[in-house]
Amino acid sequence: GLCEWVQHTDTMRNCLTGAYCMRKQLRHTTELFCPDMHCMTGGDHSTGRAKISDGYVRRRDFIPFTDRQRMQQPFEALQQQHAHNAYLMAEAYRRDILSRFAPCLSLWFDERFGAEPAAWLEARAVFARSAAAWAAVGHVVGLGDRHPDNILVDITVGECVHVDFDCLFDKGTSLRRPEVVPFRLTPHMVEALGISGVDGTFRTALHATLDILRNNKATLLNVLEPFLRDPTVGWTRLGKAQRDDDNTGTTGRKRARDDLPARRTQREDPHKTLATIAGRLSGIYNLPVKPPPGTARDTQSSGSRNPTDLLPLSVAGQVERLIDEASSELNLCRMYIGWMPWL
Repeated sequence: GLCEWVQHTDTMRNCLTGAYCMRKQLRHTTELFCPDMHCMTGGDHSTGRAKISDGYVRRRDFIPFTDRQRMQQPFEALQQQHAHNAYLMAEAYRRDILSRFAPCLSLWFDERFGAEPAAWLEARAVFARSAAAWAAVGHVVGLGDRHPDNILVDITVGECVHVDFDCLFDKGTSLRRPEVVPFRLTPHMVEALGISGVDGTFRTALHATLDILRNNKATLLNVLEPFLRDPTVGWTRLGKAQRDDDNTGTTGRKRARDDLPARRTQREDPHKTLATIAGRLSGIYNLPVKPPPGTARDTQSSGSRNPTDLLPLSVAGQVERLIDEASSELNLCRMYIGWMPWL
């Protein structure tokens, strides 16, 4: 593979960490989560206010509440307790997880670009357009593992830049805890889009990108076919997503080996992968995951597919369905802990 350093970028998790340092949303944030506010380079020693426009939290200085380890026990507990009822799971997710972390990514844009209103407005627009473009393309090719460290933000213009494309062609849907959203659209990202949320620039850009992709369907499929058939690329190999934490030790390695035949069966046929991509380019929502347990869609579905998902949607209809699925708490509460859906 090729490695390249992406200049002038920082991870979305770093940006969120800086925004939370500024917000100090919890009364005891400074004491419990950030005992040294000057872990932020450029912090104001007289006020304790973190300044994020000139420097960012170093990796070793991450505020613990952005670290999944602090959230692992309550998050996994609610997933296990309500495994058969997504409504109860989502309610517990709102109460125990989301209530503790009010969205505040917009503070990063305020601090970074707020000195010049025109620059701030443009940065927010660039963020929305780039996030929408990556969402559309990522959904079509089945790009997963979009946790906050795999999404970068250009600190000079506010553009989203994605990295780490190991989890392609719906590989994320066959992990031990399947990824059930088409792309990342968490409350923090929605809040950063501004007062219009997903109904402004983001929706317009997502519609435009999907329209372009659908109008160039044949070209895109022709480009992807040799890519998929390349015998030197192991698309069926076990990816690193969820592997480091869940597949350690003898038991983890055995589970990984046991799961591998199913993954190969689902991914070894390029024709099936191309057919899936072609379906998305025709407006079909065909993410191969089970609907939220205990919902009406769950009772109506056969296996992992709902009969209504076989119907092609217009571009506007596809945009609406994708946004609904990506931002639904019924889906976000079922995501893997390392994906950090609360950020």
